[in-house]
This record gives sequence, C-alpha cells and structure tokens, in this order.
Amino acid sequence: ITLTDSTHQPVPYVWVIDSSFTRNVNVKGDWKPDMKYEARLLPGALTGRAGAQTDTIQLTLRTAKVEDLANLIVEVDSLDPNKQYLAQLLTKDNVVREYRIAKKSQETISWRQLKPAEYILRIIADENANGVWDPGDYLRHRHPEPVQIQPIQDLRANWDLAVRFNWKSSGS
Repeated sequence: ITLTDSTHQPVPYVWVIDSSFTRNVNVKGDWKPDMKYEARLLPGALTGRAGAQTDTIQLTLRTAKVEDLANLIVEVDSLDPNKQYLAQLLTKDNVVREYRIAKKSQETISWRQLKPAEYILRIIADENANGVWDPGDYLRHRHPEPVQIQPIQDLRANWDLAVRFNWKSSGS
C-alpha cells in the first residue's frame, strides 16, 4: 500500500481498523489542509471474509481547507482527582474523538479541525481505568460507570467554540 501527496512524495501513515465497525479502516497520518493525496493498494492488499482479494485500487483523496473546519475547546471541571474520566465527542452515536483525563480536578480539551456538524459531549467516569464504559453487573453488585451527556451548539465552518462542562452540576 502506498500513499503519496500531490508532489508524489511518500506520506507516513497508519491503517487502523475501526473497533466498532470492523469493515471500516481509518488512515491516520499528518494530513495537511487543502492537499490532494493518492493511495494505491496493490492486488491482494485486502481480503474479504470469503477469501476474495482485491485487484489494484487507486484512490484520490483531498483534505478540507482550514476555513471549512471548526475547533472545539471543552473546559471540564469539578472532577474527582482520584478518578479517571473518558471524554468523547460524538455525532449521533459515532465516537469522533476521545480524550482521557487522569487524576485531575479540571482539564481543557482542544479538538481541532472538526467537520461542521451537530455534536454531543459524553463524559464517562472510568472507575476501573480501562478506557471504556463498563455496564453494571447484578450478580457482583456493581453499578454501571456514571455517564453524563451534554449537547453542543452546532459547529460551523471557520468557528472556534468554547464549552464548559461541570461534572457535579451535570447530574453525578
């Protein structure tokens, strides 16, 4: 698999299989705004469930312009400094970005270059520090990890939006 920029220079990248939908692959790299990229997958680069392999695939990708994206700054406070938290930015039910807050009473999270959209902020008290929300267990008398959700004003292109999230006043 090769990935090059518009000047045909190789671009370092990492392929990551989406943990919530394993048929999706995310390509992570140091993307520059408003840049054209070419990806080339050679025969056999991908194999389906039935064992069928792909032929050569050539993709042209273009990143968005900076002025077409938005930035979100979230100030989270009133956290228990003895716990770990997981902040998630969602569109509908898809996690777009995640951020771990470890043993702090407050944190400022900056999520840059987001697509303009309607977002939701979800904060999870990650009581066992495993990086995921855990449901309760009736037989072990364990409650589910506390979760709080806050809708966010729609992000618009070329905007910076600051949001304040108070853990205690949000219902925990």
